[in-house]
Amino acid sequence: MKQQSETLGYPVEQHVIIFDLENFGMKHVSWKPGIDLMVYMANIFGDNYPEILKKIYVVNTPKVFELAYAIVKPFINEMTICKIHMFGRDNWQDVLLQDIDASELPVQWGGTKIDGSGDPRCPSLVCCGGDVPQSYYMAPANRLSESANVQNVVVNKGSKMWLEKEVVEPGSTLKWEFKTESNDIGDRKSVV
Repeated sequence: MKQQSETLGYPVEQHVIIFDLENFGMKHVSWKPGIDLMVYMANIFGDNYPEILKKIYVVNTPKVFELAYAIVKPFINEMTICKIHMFGRDNWQDVLLQDIDASELPVQWGGTKIDGSGDPRCPSLVCCGGDVPQSYYMAPANRLSESANVQNVVVNKGSKMWLEKEVVEPGSTLKWEFKTESNDIGDRKSVV
């Protein structure tokens, strides 16, 4: 926001998020990590940065999305729900222009912005989503170690886990690996 404020010459203090569900279908509704991600993203702003989130526009919503939204809505902060505006396939582009300058909005969403290659979808500026390429899948070599020396622990949401390790041999290497199935993870290391 700081860079945009400097570019525009006035303070930009809020985000407007657009979810374009053009190819959203039943496989997305039935995929729990996708549903979890929608709830998580909405709650990140609602719980931690309520004044930064101006609006969330969900456009090109298919009928099946109504089912997905009904499932996740009870888990979303009430103040955040008030900022979510959903539209089907029509009549949403003019609404976006009420909050976003046409020069900042890609042509595909009713603005005038195109990227450097002349593409009106602005793929160099906007994450267009879609299926995750198989080349991004975690290869077996990149999975967590299964060595007998590895200690596996589960740390519940909002909890902490303290581990003490004594290093008795100078020049030793201490390694750690993290894996999370949802939400985020933080860590801090102290050397005594």
